[in-house]
Amino acid sequence: MRICFKKKDAESIAKTQKRLHKKEIHRQFTITDETKAFNEFIVVVTSLGNEVNADEVLDIYRYRWQVELYFKRLKSILDFGELPKKIEESIFAWLNGKLMIALLMEKILSRATFPPKEESYEEYLERDETYEALDAV
Repeated sequence: MRICFKKKDAESIAKTQKRLHKKEIHRQFTITDETKAFNEFIVVVTSLGNEVNADEVLDIYRYRWQVELYFKRLKSILDFGELPKKIEESIFAWLNGKLMIALLMEKILSRATFPPKEESYEEYLERDETYEALDAV
């Protein structure tokens, strides 16, 4: 095991200090100077070997964190937390249905423009042929 760390940029440190100050006021206790100093760093413990440098470890962790956030969204939005079935075939059918909904949501959201532009239905369909195939069904 090894510890990888990197000092945060000035803007991130300021945000962290502001958050810690709010916590002190809200919970009515004093955060130690050592804790405040520790919060100026990003710290990750890893079992990856020395051939992977600290910056790469932190990048990998950032990607992994995005995956964790995605699964958290699946669990909360699509009610992925607990399986409602007990029969193995039903479980797989339920999971496949939920994953299909998740993939369709990702596909639709990836094509969406925010804020939405005004365009005709035909222009909307021209952006992606998938919608034409869906209309045919």
